[in-house]
Amino acid sequence: MTITIPEVSPATVGKLIALFERAVGLYASLIGINAYHQPGVQAGKQAADAVLEVQAKAVHHVRSNPAQAYSLEELAQAIGEDSEIETLFAILRHLAANGDVQHQPGSGEAAEGEQEQLTPTKPCGRMRPVEFCLPCPPFS
Repeated sequence: MTITIPEVSPATVGKLIALFERAVGLYASLIGINAYHQPGVQAGKQAADAVLEVQAKAVHHVRSNPAQAYSLEELAQAIGEDSEIETLFAILRHLAANGDVQHQPGSGEAAEGEQEQLTPTKPCGRMRPVEFCLPCPPFS
């Protein structure tokens, strides 16, 4: 079977996608499968909700205590997410990758009591380097 379209445009591509969606749904119903039942999608949404909840707690806590410096472990304890330390690390790494914070690793192995730091990418002078903080609000 060949499908020919007069031009490639958003409308024709959309019609092709709709055609294939309907074909999959029809075929699935013929062989007794619910093509639209996707438990993996629901599980992914629940997992994402949990990560977003940890991120919201961390951001709220840091914004509520701007003068306080936190290590990863201290921040996890402060927000009551000790068991989610790897998730929190990934969140902080994501913030650093997006330029919201800057990761400043120590030189080689950190001496006792030293920790790697995350600092704002654009310090405003009122914040000292901390293990994790958010960027300053924009100047008006």
